Amino acid sequence: LEQRLASDPKFFSQIIRLVFLSDKERELPAEPSAEQQKIACHAYELLFKWKTPPGTLSDGSFDPKAFKTWLREVERECKKTGHLELALDQVGQILFHAPPDPSGLWIDKSVAEELNAPEAGELRSGLMLGYLNSRGFHIEDPTGQPEKDLAEKYRRMASEVEEAGYHRLAVTMRDLAKRYDREADKIISENQSRQDSSEPDADAEEQE
Repeated sequence: LEQRLASDPKFFSQIIRLVFLSDKERELPAEPSAEQQKIACHAYELLFKWKTPPGTLSDGSFDPKAFKTWLREVERECKKTGHLELALDQVGQILFHAPPDPSGLWIDKSVAEELNAPEAGELRSGLMLGYLNSRGFHIEDPTGQPEKDLAEKYRRMASEVEEAGYHRLAVTMRDLAKRYDREADKIISENQSRQDSSEPDADAEEQE
């Protein structure tokens, strides 16, 4: 099913329609049946677990032309039904799994080109969410060092795509780095506050 999502834009568009309301639907539809709810849950689970980026062939290789063809068809299908923004956000999330470019760039240039387009704001938002979600469960380090490391990693990635000419994508990656900078500062500040509150009051000890 993952491979079908990655190769069949009509199937992907159908899954999107099963999971999300159209922006043309002003009111909630009638209460879905138990069978409809079951189908929608399975469709959502499929999207949630999906890790095979569009353009991936059955042998595991990545075809930039197939990727662009898939994306154009999804845009046509989902624009007709009012699901375009939601669909592009989902596509952006899966592009977290896009392969590196043969040139050595960390992302295939055909994918970077689509993400860098002026009208690709939803794709870039989805990509950022994909990176944020990829971290998963983690134990907080009071020094904030893991967050600092991630911020530095994403700054390097931003510099690489900027040098390759993908300036809007670079802005997204720098925004991602800034989020982790802020998270590191927050962790350090909260840990320091906890330490300060747990230390005994020197004046109180002297009075005792």
